Amino acid sequence: HESGEHISVPNEIKFEIPYIFSIESVWETLQQVLSDVLSEYIDFDNLLDTSSFGSSSISHSNDYTNRPSLIDFSQYLTKRAPPRSQQIPRLFEFSQSAQYNSMTLYLQEQNCFVLKQEASTTKQRTTTYKQYVCKPNYRNITAVHDILQRIIEDIDTNYKLHTTKRILDRKLTLFIRDRFIGRVIKDIRDSAQLSSSLSSTITDRNRLIELIPSVLQKQLELSIPILQSTYLIFKSCEELCALVKCLPPYADDFCQAIVDLLFKHRESCNKLFLSIVEKTDSLGVSIYSNEWVKDPDINRHLRTMPAFDAFIRMTKQEHLINNNNEDDNVENIRFRQTKETETLLINFSQNEMSIDDICTNYKHITVLATIHESLDWLYCKLVHYFDILDKCSNDTKYLDALTQTTVKLGFTTRSIKQNSSHYDQLKLSRINLEIFSNAMKTTLTLSYDILLVLFLEIRLHCFYYLSLFFRNTFHYAYAIDTDLDENIMALNRDLTHLQETLNSSLNEKKFSFLFQGLGFVLATILIRSSPRFNRINELGVTKICRNIFAIEQTLTQIRTVGDAELMRAHQYYELLYAIKPEDILHIIEEHGQEYSEQDYLHLLQLQSRSLSSDERENFDLSKYEQLVKTAFNPKVKNSN
Repeated sequence: HESGEHISVPNEIKFEIPYIFSIESVWETLQQVLSDVLSEYIDFDNLLDTSSFGSSSISHSNDYTNRPSLIDFSQYLTKRAPPRSQQIPRLFEFSQSAQYNSMTLYLQEQNCFVLKQEASTTKQRTTTYKQYVCKPNYRNITAVHDILQRIIEDIDTNYKLHTTKRILDRKLTLFIRDRFIGRVIKDIRDSAQLSSSLSSTITDRNRLIELIPSVLQKQLELSIPILQSTYLIFKSCEELCALVKCLPPYADDFCQAIVDLLFKHRESCNKLFLSIVEKTDSLGVSIYSNEWVKDPDINRHLRTMPAFDAFIRMTKQEHLINNNNEDDNVENIRFRQTKETETLLINFSQNEMSIDDICTNYKHITVLATIHESLDWLYCKLVHYFDILDKCSNDTKYLDALTQTTVKLGFTTRSIKQNSSHYDQLKLSRINLEIFSNAMKTTLTLSYDILLVLFLEIRLHCFYYLSLFFRNTFHYAYAIDTDLDENIMALNRDLTHLQETLNSSLNEKKFSFLFQGLGFVLATILIRSSPRFNRINELGVTKICRNIFAIEQTLTQIRTVGDAELMRAHQYYELLYAIKPEDILHIIEEHGQEYSEQDYLHLLQLQSRSLSSDERENFDLSKYEQLVKTAFNPKVKNSN
């Protein structure tokens, strides 16, 4: 400018831009787009044609079951020549090629899937494929739920939308509540092979007693096999626990599904258990061992028996490194065995037993042991998950421990990582946790009831064969040989079969629990049954001592250690070799009171009955009985 005037230029130029889209419209559009994409990938409208890839899914399954053989060898094993196909052979065959066998498999690998076609009047039908990032599946919601929930929270933080504008939140809640939960629980029930009705057909029973494959047994690091059905129930419960972590707001629904699975499986196992222990000819009547166990008062008493109580305490403390076995000294063991045997003998001696009162089918014994081990394994596995859920009610951060390994939830296997803030939405009521706990307790109760039945069954077998032995004692008065008794040999064979059966069906500790103290029971029965001998001669004494020695050898083979209790029974009958009763009194003075007062009195009475009429006149039984009583009660002698 010629005039030299200075014109100032503003530092900041402001342009006024008109609002084309409101912020509410932006958030609403974003939700609508995400909702539409979500609908496609969770197959919300069921538009995917599953029939085109349903058959090929089995071959790509990682499960060891339902896997067909890769090559059919049947045509090479038949005598007749296989029929030849009338079709014209193709010039090129790609069945063994590394490439894809069909266009359908290729498109599936490329995540192209067929859409369902509308019913058309035209004859020509075209197949429509659509490209996806991954295979659409309703379980994909577990992979994106956490992210979508955070998006919804971000929208709520930035702008308060009207309830009708919350499109994504409404779609997500509607799908999970009305479609996903019911469908996923149904699929999990189907994968657990849990029938809706507990029918008693042979097919269902055979399916229920099927064992897991040996390969899976090694993977689980199990020394003995468990039921396939129990394993499937556990995997289903494990999957439901993973869903609790993925969808914390719906934890109550999945917890109720776990409880339902446990109750149904417990009911199935209980029905299988009753089909074994109940007599076929008498409705509602069981073998002796189960009749005692199912009685509430007797069951409660049996659980307080020293042997069972010690076993339970041992199982609870086996995880402790410093386990003090102060209660396992000789005196306490003998006290427990005496109390236990007295309880059993009181019930055993009430009436005579028949062969129908015991379980003689060793396959049934195996099934009972397997049911016990399976239910016990299931309980121990689920305790871990229950403890985590219980802790989560106070601190949701423990949800991270629910799935320590990768869990397959219908999409590509991934490690489940969640946003910790998402855990705050956990909805798990205390009532459902208590029901879960009760379901596990009923499962454990049935498991221990079966173990008690096996515990009693072994002892009932011993009592049954020994009762047969003592029914025919008249020939011991005139024994001419020292051969083993047939009933004793039958008892030894039965104990050997039980040992072989249970050794392959129970772990070492439970097997030891069942046979521990058995020698004490046998010795007590043999000693207490001495009054059942009317008379006995010297060869008869030798014969019964040989029988006891044979039983002792069988128990030594079972437990691989000698049983001193049967040696006591052996020495008890050897006292009959004493020519004079004074010899028995001298043994009491020298070696102490090894038997009860009543046992010594029975021995003197048997010796008196075995004497001839002439010898009996010089045998003052009442005198010797008084001497035995005095030896056991010296205070009575001093007071006199």
